[in-house]
Amino acid sequence: KSFARRFATFLYAFVSMDFDVLQKAYDVEFRDDRIVFLPKKTSDAPKKIEVFYNQKGEVDKVLFYAKNGDLTTIIFTNVKINEALPEDAFSI
Repeated sequence: KSFARRFATFLYAFVSMDFDVLQKAYDVEFRDDRIVFLPKKTSDAPKKIEVFYNQKGEVDKVLFYAKNGDLTTIIFTNVKINEALPEDAFSI
């Protein structure tokens, strides 16, 4: 699989908290302000992923460390949870 496909697979697993996928690929460490996912030796997952959360327990930043040294940072701002969307949001 390409890096982009693997990255998308793991990003979706983190967003949806798909623990079946995550537990197969990672060992998990809980720290004060984050959860650190370290890939198991048999995994083709990114080198390390850190998920930072705020005082409400909401994810506000995710860092993906690639095996080649690249770093991808995703920062969540102005987060709205379970807000209704207008029907036209789904039209093309």
